[in-house]
Amino acid sequence: ERISEASLVPTLVVRAAEPLLAWTRGQRALKILVAADFTATLDAALRWLAEWRQIGPCEITLGHIAEPAELRIEAAGAEGDPKTVPPAEARRVIEAELRDRAMRLLGVAPAIRVVPQADRVDEQLLALAAEIGADLLVLGTHQWHGLERLWHASTSRRILHDAPMSVACVPVPVVPGGPAAIPKITRVLVATDFSALADRAAPHAYSLLREGGTVFLVHVTRPPESPEGPAHLAHLVRLREATARLRALIPPDARAAGIASEEHVVEHTDPATAICEAAERFGAEAICLGSHGRAGISAALLGSVAHAVLARSRSPVLVVRPPAA
Repeated sequence: ERISEASLVPTLVVRAAEPLLAWTRGQRALKILVAADFTATLDAALRWLAEWRQIGPCEITLGHIAEPAELRIEAAGAEGDPKTVPPAEARRVIEAELRDRAMRLLGVAPAIRVVPQADRVDEQLLALAAEIGADLLVLGTHQWHGLERLWHASTSRRILHDAPMSVACVPVPVVPGGPAAIPKITRVLVATDFSALADRAAPHAYSLLREGGTVFLVHVTRPPESPEGPAHLAHLVRLREATARLRALIPPDARAAGIASEEHVVEHTDPATAICEAAERFGAEAICLGSHGRAGISAALLGSVAHAVLARSRSPVLVVRPPAA
């Protein structure tokens, strides 16, 4: 378990050798379950499995344990009004996003299983692996350090300890030293609380992209106090207004430049967490935020959110400061 957490290369723990040996001899396909989320860990696992597919046939299933909030999303209804999407439709959206990601990195469309979270993630993944008869359970992992390792490694550690089938832990690659290729940015998330300073970040988000790119305009709002009644109706009105305000931030020349736009109003009690989770969900390669750059009490709200996103995000963050006085 400690080796898998520290290793910079994939770690394969073999519990049952015969399925692997039969696969290498071309006698059978290897049944594989991939623990799927919307972070770089899934990308690492899929790229690794693309190499395994060259060895022999693989029956790959992506298993995603969906948090309750993921199955309650908003979409545009009649005349642009927001509506709550039923869990079944939300599940189809998740499946489509995972399938598209797999097609880009794996080259084939795998089976997709989206399971609502009802227990510990490791237990549900092991149950799903047993249900499909998986020979191998693949986990993408981050190479956490210090206290981060104690917090984040628990799921992979428990799976390594309890899994009856073989397990592969695939770390997110560490960029080696020396010259690196120029990264291609195709997706940027820009978040705003609708203050004048936050709205200024929107054009900068578009400036990072070329034709074919997408900007995700995000506003974070608190969940409604009640799922029904006048409070809920007022909340729906705020969602509609927020969506319209996000749409108004799209630069007039964005469409002519071939840059797409998506507006998303996200319900969450912690804006920084919501922004980072949305960036991972949408596959954003960069996050754009406005900040006044002051410290102390003056950093409340927008400033504190920008600082928290900078500390938590694994994507580059562009902080737009106000113009000099």
